[in-house]
Amino acid sequence: MPTPILPKNSSVDLFATQTIEKYLQELHQQLPCACTAKNLECLHDLRVASRRLRTALWVFKNKFSESDLKRWRQSIRKLARTTGPARDLDVKIDFLAEHFPQFLKGVERKSSLKMLALVKRRRQALQPKLIRAIEDFKKEKTLATIARRLKKEDLSQEKHFTIKSLAQKKIMKRIDEVLAFESHLHDPQNFDELHQMRIAAKHLRYTLEFFSPFYRKRLGPFIESIRKIQSLLGEMHDFYVWQTSLQEMIFPSSLRKGLQPVKEAFGSFCQRQYLERYQEFLHYWKQLNRRKFFTKLSDLVRNA
Repeated sequence: MPTPILPKNSSVDLFATQTIEKYLQELHQQLPCACTAKNLECLHDLRVASRRLRTALWVFKNKFSESDLKRWRQSIRKLARTTGPARDLDVKIDFLAEHFPQFLKGVERKSSLKMLALVKRRRQALQPKLIRAIEDFKKEKTLATIARRLKKEDLSQEKHFTIKSLAQKKIMKRIDEVLAFESHLHDPQNFDELHQMRIAAKHLRYTLEFFSPFYRKRLGPFIESIRKIQSLLGEMHDFYVWQTSLQEMIFPSSLRKGLQPVKEAFGSFCQRQYLERYQEFLHYWKQLNRRKFFTKLSDLVRNA
């Protein structure tokens, strides 16, 4: 459902209603699809929609009571948390399918294919739990409750807010959250900080996307740059996780001997890929700084 371009005199109530309704609908549409397990991207889209909705509730938090927000956030966060393990295995399966072939040779190939089959069985075993989590979420009627609250006339608790002032407040906060990690960028071993920066970049992108209609799509190039930052940091995180988690995964004793050479080669591969993505990210970040990217974004947000 496309978000319309809003006139500058639009009320915060109207803007909030249109934005939140959009993400309510997106999350609602993904619930039945995620239960089928036929299209693994449905689960990914469900989790993205849940994050966007949580971010929208953060952006427009002054329009709801603290008790409502707490209850809704807990419900949506619980859905994301209980669907997380299944999504993690989906990512592992895709990752192995993409990168494993170059390591599959001779006896190692047989062991590796058994390993991949085992991971797939573990994912299938999680599907009933995933379905229960989605059904429990439906029973809570969180989406319907939020939709009803949007229809009430007395939503706004701070009438003095305009879309511009709200955009400035929220976007600038998100920019500060990203830049808070800049001092950690020059050491590839700062795994946790780089991962947290990725999350901060994701939150900034979502917030920019929310307010993009107000800025007549002038935020588009900035959103794409933030998306690239998020993507590079995400790929780094994936390779780092695989470099460590593959050694920790528990497999039947019949697989362990055949997998050891594969695990060692795959671990080295992941380490190289991580460092390559890190250098690419660092180069891109320096490019953004030379272009005064965040200064220009801040100026646009303040002066629109």
